[in-house]
Amino acid sequence: MRFEKRYNPERDGIELSFYDRPPRPIRQQLKQHGFRWHNARSMWYARWTPERQQFTLDLEAKVNRVELMREEHSRKAI
Repeated sequence: MRFEKRYNPERDGIELSFYDRPPRPIRQQLKQHGFRWHNARSMWYARWTPERQQFTLDLEAKVNRVELMREEHSRKAI
């Protein structure tokens, strides 16, 4: 699961664009943190707060750990 995070200064907001649909638990976490789905722009968005900023940083770290584990697993399988 990969995504891009942007800060939108015009709206003082955080925007998250996922390459693929995030799993249900991630979507639930996004909603719990106040993110909403923007259908026309295919992204999740919310007004910036320190808590939401920390949530996105934690999500990035989690995704990076999972990706590293997958890479290590695929190297061992070769």
